Amino acid sequence: MTAVDLLRGLGVLTGLDVVEVEGATGYYDTNYEGKRDAALRHLQDDDFFLLHVEASDEAGHNGDIDAKVKALENWDSRILEPLLEGLTDMGPYRMLVMPDHPTPVALKTHTSDPVPYMMVDSTVDGPGGQFTEAFTANAPVQVAYDLLPRMIRSGLK
Repeated sequence: MTAVDLLRGLGVLTGLDVVEVEGATGYYDTNYEGKRDAALRHLQDDDFFLLHVEASDEAGHNGDIDAKVKALENWDSRILEPLLEGLTDMGPYRMLVMPDHPTPVALKTHTSDPVPYMMVDSTVDGPGGQFTEAFTANAPVQVAYDLLPRMIRSGLK
């Protein structure tokens, strides 16, 4: 689920269902709850869902630190926390949380710096994990194309 045309096209090309969510804008005012709820509905019948939120990237392009912090807080409170509750109710799950690229507010453009990520397997890690700047700053850099296969390995619904 994304409002970004490029990512929607990639979803179509890879055979993913592109889910329409009313109010998904690709900006600060996107429908966070609608995206989260669409993910939970979809995961009732399928084992994979990609949820993309563009707000923090747009705030980086705009050089707006307050909007970037607010977008990340919205992600945490309006998507991630309730999503974890819903996933826990469904049973075992794996989840990968990461940005698609850095967009520092000081530069207002994308950079090629490594991105932080959090991969959670509820059967191993329990619900949640650490996804803070302090925690990820010291984490080893992983090759991005290895992350998704690690997440979707067999064993869970």
